[in-house]
Amino acid sequence: RRIAPRMRAVDDNLRRNRIGQAAGEEKRVIDDLQEVLNILANRREHELVRLVKRLHEAESELAELTRQQEKMAEKLEKPEDGNLPRLADEQKAIMEEARRLGRRLQRLLAQRAAEETDAAGKAMNKASQGAGKGDAKTAKKEAEEAKDALKRAAKELAQRRRQAEAELATEMMAGLVDALKALARRQDMAIEETGRLEAMQKSSIPLTPGQLASLGNLAREQAVLAEDTRVLADKTAGAGVFKLALSTASAKMEVAAERLRQRKTDEETIARQRDARRRLEQLLDALKSAQNEQKDSKGGGGAGGKGGGAQGQGIKLVAQLKLFKMLQEEINKRTAELEKEYGGDKKPPDNVRREYQELAEEQRRLADLMMELLPTNK
Repeated sequence: RRIAPRMRAVDDNLRRNRIGQAAGEEKRVIDDLQEVLNILANRREHELVRLVKRLHEAESELAELTRQQEKMAEKLEKPEDGNLPRLADEQKAIMEEARRLGRRLQRLLAQRAAEETDAAGKAMNKASQGAGKGDAKTAKKEAEEAKDALKRAAKELAQRRRQAEAELATEMMAGLVDALKALARRQDMAIEETGRLEAMQKSSIPLTPGQLASLGNLAREQAVLAEDTRVLADKTAGAGVFKLALSTASAKMEVAAERLRQRKTDEETIARQRDARRRLEQLLDALKSAQNEQKDSKGGGGAGGKGGGAQGQGIKLVAQLKLFKMLQEEINKRTAELEKEYGGDKKPPDNVRREYQELAEEQRRLADLMMELLPTNK
């Protein structure tokens, strides 16, 4: 709803020669359009999240149904005198539950599990009829067959759930890559605009009202970028190294935004922006590299079957390890550069002392994350 009014606002500002305001609205229009695209792209991911949840629930129900049938088979093994009619009613009730679950499994596209559950229901029906007629031998045989069919259904359902988890992992990784690319493009634009305004600030001519408006819009856009990156970091909480890289990028963006609010477009501001951009690029490189390696190891085949869930998790683990290595190498490199320039008796300025503290904090968080990622190294 807000896209069309903002487009009209761009038109109005251009007609009135308000270039700075028009540029700010143009960026907001692009952001709004990207948000719509993200919603459409995330729909498949949300559907898979719901599917995986429902499959887990179905597995729990199937496990409970199997437990009930195992007890029924035990009772029919040595039924008490005159107890068969009551057991026939109990078996019939379990059969109704099996039929309901079979229909649910069909809706969840777990066809093989549904077929085995239906087979179990048919065997339960025969067991109930046998018990009702006083035929203990038939009742026992069919009850055992129903129990075995439910166990086969459990294996098929677990395989279907792993396949859905693999599809979800792949979708989430693809969504993360797309989100990172969008953030990187926006950060590139912010860096370019900061450089343009810095060149103007260095000239002897003061910034015009339109240019000051552009600077204000740039500060707001950088702050929005910091928030969007922070939100994405929260979504990757299951991958600690991803979250660390994105949280660090968000913090650097916020520092840059604050400096822009103070009309500082100098090298320190641009350095913060570039540091944030590099974090995004490192995460992108790690994800792409891990995905490519996984494809090569599987001969280019898709995820699925029994190893599907493991494949999806494998991509995430490899990507985290690659990103961990990149972050550690950067800490080592920057620490060596600072030591070379400010080591010995030299007293570093305040901004360098802050950077030392940031590096120390990042190193501590990396160490903690490695202990979580590879607990066997403890």
